[in-house]
Amino acid sequence: MAAVAASIVSSCSLEKGYDVNYINALVTVKNDDSKCMLQIDDNTRVYPANLSKDIFGGKQVRALAKIALGPDEESLVDGQTVNVMWIDSVLTKKVITSDKTVDYGKDPVNIYNDWLTVAEDGYVTLHISSFISRAPHYVNLVSGTNIENPYELVFHHDARGDMDGMLKDAIVAFDIRDILPKTAGEVELTIRFDSFNGPKSFKLKTIVK
Repeated sequence: MAAVAASIVSSCSLEKGYDVNYINALVTVKNDDSKCMLQIDDNTRVYPANLSKDIFGGKQVRALAKIALGPDEESLVDGQTVNVMWIDSVLTKKVITSDKTVDYGKDPVNIYNDWLTVAEDGYVTLHISSFISRAPHYVNLVSGTNIENPYELVFHHDARGDMDGMLKDAIVAFDIRDILPKTAGEVELTIRFDSFNGPKSFKLKTIVK
């Protein structure tokens, strides 16, 4: 479990001081021709003038950011040069293939239906919360659980017996690029999880490239 698990409160907890009213972008941080590039969505890339290509060790990760907009700008344009006022990576990990011999955990979580829960640019990013009093909790997104539907994924949360603390938020992103069939165009993902009110599911549309 340790090899595939990630802490719910490491690198992704909103307890770090994130203010979702201040953040205005959920991005993928990439290198493009030796420059730092931020992928805003499937079709929009911007280039921060004040960030190095080596930010986050040069790794491709999902991140929350505050990007400066001009007085007459309401949105960003593909290819635009921007200034980033604040940025911090969120926990970014691979989707794993189901192993029936492994107990990934079935402790409940909330998954919020807001702009931070999205499937884009080859990632599923989830805004979650659960009761936490100490670290770590472990989270995984698991594929291969439904042989009839390769687009069904199951979110697992293992609280390690720690469900007595305060309700805390976290953002976690999962790389789905290597586990989905390379189908052209838009597909619909089904995300299943155990909520505080029992099993639930929801759907996210995304483009598989």
